[in-house]
Amino acid sequence: MAGEGDRERWLAQARAMEQRGEVDAAAASYQRAGDVDEAARVLVAAGRFDVAARMLVAALGVPLNAVGTLPPAGRRLAQKAAVCLARAGDGATAAEIYVALGDHVRAGEVLARGGTAPQRGAPAAGAGTSAPGSLSGGPAAIAARLEQGGHLAEAAQAYVQLRRPGDAARCLLALGRPLEAAPLLMEAGHHAEAAQIFFDAGDARRFLEAAVRTPKEHPRFRALAARAVAVAHAAGALGFALDQLFSRFADGPPRGDAEAEAYYRLAMLYRRHDYTESAEEVLEQLVAARPGYRDAEEVLASLSQAARRSSVDDARLRREDAAFLASAGPMRKATAPPELPELPDLPPLPQPRGAAPKPLDRTVAPATPQPQQPASQPQPLERPRSSTRPGPGPATRIDAVAPQSQRETAGLRPSFEPLDVGAMVADRYRLEARLGIGGMAEVFRAFDTELGESVAVKVFTLAADDPQLLQRFRQELMVARQLAHPNIVRLYDIGTHQARKFLTMELLTGQDLDHLLRAPMELRDAVGYLVQACAGLDAVHARGIVHRDIKPDNLFVTDGGVLKVMDFGIAKQRTGAALTVAGFMAGTPEYMAPEQIQDFGTVTGLADVYALGIVAYRMFTGQVPFTHTEIMPLLMMHITQAPRPMRELDPSIPDDLDELVLRMLEKDPAKRVQGCRDVARELRRILR
Repeated sequence: MAGEGDRERWLAQARAMEQRGEVDAAAASYQRAGDVDEAARVLVAAGRFDVAARMLVAALGVPLNAVGTLPPAGRRLAQKAAVCLARAGDGATAAEIYVALGDHVRAGEVLARGGTAPQRGAPAAGAGTSAPGSLSGGPAAIAARLEQGGHLAEAAQAYVQLRRPGDAARCLLALGRPLEAAPLLMEAGHHAEAAQIFFDAGDARRFLEAAVRTPKEHPRFRALAARAVAVAHAAGALGFALDQLFSRFADGPPRGDAEAEAYYRLAMLYRRHDYTESAEEVLEQLVAARPGYRDAEEVLASLSQAARRSSVDDARLRREDAAFLASAGPMRKATAPPELPELPDLPPLPQPRGAAPKPLDRTVAPATPQPQQPASQPQPLERPRSSTRPGPGPATRIDAVAPQSQRETAGLRPSFEPLDVGAMVADRYRLEARLGIGGMAEVFRAFDTELGESVAVKVFTLAADDPQLLQRFRQELMVARQLAHPNIVRLYDIGTHQARKFLTMELLTGQDLDHLLRAPMELRDAVGYLVQACAGLDAVHARGIVHRDIKPDNLFVTDGGVLKVMDFGIAKQRTGAALTVAGFMAGTPEYMAPEQIQDFGTVTGLADVYALGIVAYRMFTGQVPFTHTEIMPLLMMHITQAPRPMRELDPSIPDDLDELVLRMLEKDPAKRVQGCRDVARELRRILR
């Protein structure tokens, strides 16, 4: 212990050093004089919180968990040490001191603010000091001590900071705050417990969100699923996630009276949403287990009869459409044209003002002049047909590799008055916004003034007598007559406006899958969208239709998470007359099946399975399996080159998912997964 004279000398020296800005030397002199408070003040003023904290902890002289036994002066010193520790970023040690001092509120606040480790370069408090105390278990031990001491709110804060949501939820439940605990239970994976809380609170939406995440192995799964059926039935709610829950639930006969009633309600819910096959499957299990249950047998019989009648109607429609196609002259399959006589050279094309004329190259068809577009009219977004962009992103569709005469006349069309927002189409549809524009059509959001509702209007940019347009137009109409499914965009009306054909269709809010794939996608979400695409395509294939242009651009995801298959302009019907001419090929090169490349007119629904496999490959890896800057080499890759396994690009992809996508991409259609329904079944199994 320094004498009084020495103390005064050290204090005078410390003040002089402080005035000269010699922080460390001044603090050391204050410390030698026995004035730890002044030494800490100098260090804190200079922002040296770590050094101040270490000095204060050393001055305590007791373990940190014993600072509560110090006299008032020592306790004040401990509080200063805790403040410096928290400012230095060592919140864990600061909280340890506050707990020992009995200040649990400040302990929880420090942990909730974060900083559970010292700043870089700051030694742990107590290290290298004479104080024997240090942390006893770290932040987790502090949180546990807060909980054991009955300071549950502070403990919950600490557990949240430590990313231990289950422990935080336990504290909140003990405090009688279940609705605050439920989201934390969800985060911790305790979905069944969260579902029960939401159900008790009458929150149907969040109850269903929690119920659909409850694993099938949970002991309360079946009871929760039955309750979810009742809630969904009352609300008329059904979507992909709920369908997944119900398919896991109704995978066998009902067990008991409560489940029998749930099966019956589930069948009614499926029937209400036109999921006829699912309704039949559930009713078949119910009738087998409980003969005579309510009117289940009668409903099942009516569904089966309706399915048979629909099959007969579909066959009749296909015969009518085939007859219609056969009667349409331009639609008939072309035969080999006769030899044409030699024709004189064409006159030179008009040259830009001031440009020298260029001689025609007789070996290449000259470029077709395009109608002059007004300055205010957006230009078509279609890229040149001779190139394609490799990798993810909007792909180029080649609408024809066709006879040369067809290609040479493709651009010779009359010009039209430009359509813009505010225009009236067919004196009925008021255009409100342009949603998109391509090489063959513009799409607008429009208001139907007769029905008083918003629709989408697709106005074709070619003349109404254009053979290629008529072919696609009739094709979309025939497909629309046969398809009514939640995962297929609905077409409403047709018409002609100023010699241009237009369609009105379901107005969708959301974005196409191509835009969604520009950011990483969760595996469960990706599988969910694929299952919905399979549902839509299965309905398409059941009607004898092949889409032939499945790609992310033609799969639209609404704001409600419902996927819709769009654009049947180049689809084909199995029973109809051939829709192509000799040498014709259409589709998008990155997504075309080998058989579509080799024989476009005879493909089956397995070509759509292949294209959907390419979509899946991109969803899970971020890229398509085959890319090239030129079209023909890219097409040959589809025919000859095996895709690289997805797990080589991302080892986190499940083995069975990788194997399924590779089977969808088999070159030989006979070796592929034999239909979209089978793909969906395997995807659901993978999700489980």
